[in-house]
Amino acid sequence: QAVDKAVRGMDRDANSAIDALSKELGKVLDEVQATAIADGQSNAAKARNFIALVAVVVLAFGFAISFVVIRSITRPLANLQGTIVHIEQSNNLTLRVGATSQDEVGRTAAAFDQMIATIATVVGDTRKSADAIATAAQAMATAGAEVEKSSGAQSEAASAVAAACSLSPISRRRPARSRNRPDGHGCLPRAPIPRR
Repeated sequence: QAVDKAVRGMDRDANSAIDALSKELGKVLDEVQATAIADGQSNAAKARNFIALVAVVVLAFGFAISFVVIRSITRPLANLQGTIVHIEQSNNLTLRVGATSQDEVGRTAAAFDQMIATIATVVGDTRKSADAIATAAQAMATAGAEVEKSSGAQSEAASAVAAACSLSPISRRRPARSRNRPDGHGCLPRAPIPRR
């Protein structure tokens, strides 16, 4: 106990120093924590701003790419549609789309061009056949008219011969079987048949 009494007052200075040091350390830790929180909030704000900027750039790039892709599809389709409408309105089968791309739209346009070329060939062949038929029909009509003229002339000649035979005194004296003989016995000689 004597040692306790001798030492009892000595730890007061150390305790108050530790308490003061602990308070100072607590203040420093509070300042460090506040600074860290402020830095963290600042960094988070910077990160948010950076992410927003990257998102805007990515969206703009995406819109630009989308626009280019959409134009690469819609322009050939509009060209194909324009050619189809022009062919329908003008009946001009020589028009072509002339697509050069190898994508689906380009292959469709090439197939359309081939189809129009085939239709133009068929129409051309049909026109040639129709012209040949019209020429043949005209030739047949001309031949028919000539046959009709010849038939009319023959009919008139036969009527004249029949009329002459019925009026001829020779035809009344001869038997009926000798009237139209080719050797000239019977009625009047036959009228020559005109030839064309």
